[in-house]
Amino acid sequence: MVRSLEDAETTPGCVLVGTSEWIRTATAELAAEAVTVAGVVSAASDLTDDRLETATCVLTDERAALAAVDGACPTVYAIDSTADEAIDDLRTEGATEIVVKRSVQKPRLLAHRLQRTLAAVECERGRALTDQHRYQAALDALSDATSHVLAADSETAACESLVDIVADVLEIDGVVYRFDDRATELRPVAHSAAYESTGGSPAAVEPNGSSIWETFVTGDPSTADDIATSPAAPDASASQSGLAVSLGEHGVFVAVSSAPDADSELVEPFAMATEAALDRIGQRQRHHDCERDLERQTRRLERLDAALETRRNVEQSLLTADSRTEIERGVLARLTKCDACSLAWFGEPDANGDNLEPRAHAGHDRGYLDAVPVPTVDESTAEPAGRAARTKAPVYVENVAESVHDGAWRGEALSRNVQCVYAVPLVYDGFLYGVLSIYGDQRDAFDEPFRSMLADLSETIAYAIDAVTRTHALSDVGWTEVELEVAADATLCRLAAFLDERVRYAGVTARDDEAQVVFAAVDGSLEGPIETEAHASVDGISQVVTVAEHEDETVLQLRLTEPSLGAITDAHGAQLREFVADTSGGRAHIDVPDAVDVHDLIAGLRRTGPDMSIVARRAVATDGCSTVANHARSVLLETLTDRQREVVQTAYHGGFFEWPRHANGEVIADSLEISSPAFHKHVRAVERKLFAVLFEGATASEVN
Repeated sequence: MVRSLEDAETTPGCVLVGTSEWIRTATAELAAEAVTVAGVVSAASDLTDDRLETATCVLTDERAALAAVDGACPTVYAIDSTADEAIDDLRTEGATEIVVKRSVQKPRLLAHRLQRTLAAVECERGRALTDQHRYQAALDALSDATSHVLAADSETAACESLVDIVADVLEIDGVVYRFDDRATELRPVAHSAAYESTGGSPAAVEPNGSSIWETFVTGDPSTADDIATSPAAPDASASQSGLAVSLGEHGVFVAVSSAPDADSELVEPFAMATEAALDRIGQRQRHHDCERDLERQTRRLERLDAALETRRNVEQSLLTADSRTEIERGVLARLTKCDACSLAWFGEPDANGDNLEPRAHAGHDRGYLDAVPVPTVDESTAEPAGRAARTKAPVYVENVAESVHDGAWRGEALSRNVQCVYAVPLVYDGFLYGVLSIYGDQRDAFDEPFRSMLADLSETIAYAIDAVTRTHALSDVGWTEVELEVAADATLCRLAAFLDERVRYAGVTARDDEAQVVFAAVDGSLEGPIETEAHASVDGISQVVTVAEHEDETVLQLRLTEPSLGAITDAHGAQLREFVADTSGGRAHIDVPDAVDVHDLIAGLRRTGPDMSIVARRAVATDGCSTVANHARSVLLETLTDRQREVVQTAYHGGFFEWPRHANGEVIADSLEISSPAFHKHVRAVERKLFAVLFEGATASEVN
């Protein structure tokens, strides 16, 4: 509302320019209306700087005055009529206000027009000053906000700070999109409270060529018109101004406002500060991740080093042990020195193979082994040692309390503060020598490096047990001859029933692929494709090869899918001297050294072989020569590779070494599926090793 001159706090100080009658009349009338006339000049050239400094406005009807004033103060230009002058041109030349002379004939009307012009100018100046102050306040807030954003301790906090600061300082709503490298899209992670009312719920932006996506890819800002074309953009009708600003590799910030003159340009400095904060947070996070990775690697190396140290100690004890008892004591002593292991024990299947029986233990037993039966079954409720014996695979229970009702053994273990269990089977050459079990007072006490070490070491322990058993058997001065009756389900018995002929065991060896190969002599000559028929009809046999055919017998080479009686006997330190099978079953004669317990041997045979019973047993004494002969045989066999032993054993049973020969090298080579030169090469190598041991007393390491 325009105030009257009497109400005005200040009155215009007007300079009039011109020589027209209207100017002279206006000068007198304005003075009467209490308008201060700061001066009257006849020509524009008389408007000096000093004159203009004392004026609050200029009133003129000469166009030259417009150029002379040049915006120094508001200028009111009087025209005779709107048709006489080009209004737009006058405003372009500098006229602040244009009046028609006849419309302001009354002095008070002219005074009011001058007052209104000054009020409008002052209002515009005030608005400009307010905008300037507001802009400066925004810049000051930017400085404070930048410090706040840079101090954010997480990426989420930095994004939320950006949204809050822009909303509070600039009164602009916004949303932060973070790049999801897995989904390859921009996901909204933070938006102002009023954003949904302005632009709707923010949606993810896919790589579809939209302006927001292009801002992320190129780094160039997008304006309001560009944003309106984006599928994830707010409703264009609700937003008058907007800007999408890149946050570098982190994403995009989209700002929208319903005000057409919103300070969108101030969004970019805020976004730059946020990008710097995200860079810093990301760098700090990567640094922390590297530190954590380094700590994990250091801890893993320490655990690995501890596991290797334990392995070295155990292997050292194996090298110095002379018996299975010493092996077990040494291993248990080394394992229970580890902080994680509170109890360790060796178990061995009983005669029937149904349960594990403790052989030795170390650590804090607390009556656990007496209280808990250990059946050899593969069930979740069974004690881990029994499961390991049945499956021949390691079993790890990292938290006994996790399923406390899943087996009675868990309650017994927890009552003795047993929190985790690890059991490994002792298997060598396919035979189970027992189970080694360790227990810890902490959950997951045995880490992966330790478990891996013990699983690898289990075969070494089994090999050591096998080695000392064989050594004692060779060095013994006596043995027991055991005669066994073998059930008809034995592999050779099934073959005898299929052929309806007597079958005699002639020897066993192993191939490079660890498959067992047995040589069997069948009474008489065989008719028909025995290789194909026996393979297809007899369980436990995967391949049949005819090695030699004589008038009274046929020698077959059998590849078995299950352990043979000879291999099982040999693994326990005894020797299968004779095994004859017919349609009713079989009879076996086994030489058992005094160092080998007969009952343990029979139990082992029943666990992994056919059912059998003892018919007779006879103690046999031997002299030193027999002991030396057995030792020499062992030394010689150690010099041979599995392939060499298979070749010469096939040649021996095929009659290659008979005179005259029952089969030549080509026939034996064909049965072995090798070339004739390769066959003769293996035979020569074995002969050389035999003579080196015989004439030079060479050891296995020296021959090889």
